[in-house]
Amino acid sequence: MLPWIDGHLLPIRCLYLGFRAPRHLFAQSRVIATWVVILLRHPLLAARVIASPSDGSPFDTDYFAVRFSYTVPSSPREAIQQASALVEFQKDVSQDEIFDRYFNGKRPQGESRLSCLILTETSSNLERDQAEYSLCMCTPHFIGDSVSGQQLSNEFFTIIAGAESGHVRTTADLEQLAHKQWQA
Repeated sequence: MLPWIDGHLLPIRCLYLGFRAPRHLFAQSRVIATWVVILLRHPLLAARVIASPSDGSPFDTDYFAVRFSYTVPSSPREAIQQASALVEFQKDVSQDEIFDRYFNGKRPQGESRLSCLILTETSSNLERDQAEYSLCMCTPHFIGDSVSGQQLSNEFFTIIAGAESGHVRTTADLEQLAHKQWQA
């Protein structure tokens, strides 16, 4: 086990964004399909860390032999399963609770989970199909900086909302995009 990855010691970056949006845009199936596209475009987010044991090091790990390993999903179904394992959906959790849980508690990342997307619905108005959300994209610091995090969040919102195509994507559109990305 890597002591700097397991448990509390992993230095993470968590991009936190609060926003209001139509509830149907952030249905779980849409979020997962969008996350599939992101993970396939940015495989380091879905990689795992492999570390060799050390010969004589007090840390039991040869930090000069640490590497990333990414296994391409064998099917669109496997890509969805992989993405689903890296997404958490929550309801009625405050920003302080989110930060306390992920910065002061056991980290959601580890050797086989370098990224995590957390979507929390904080309040909703069912009459108007609106909800307030908190989106957290958590990654270790060694994957990227705050600029790459901002670009990643922009890409996520562009895909899920369909801004690049000029119309709002349906869930079927997102699933088809995920399938095309898997084939690429």
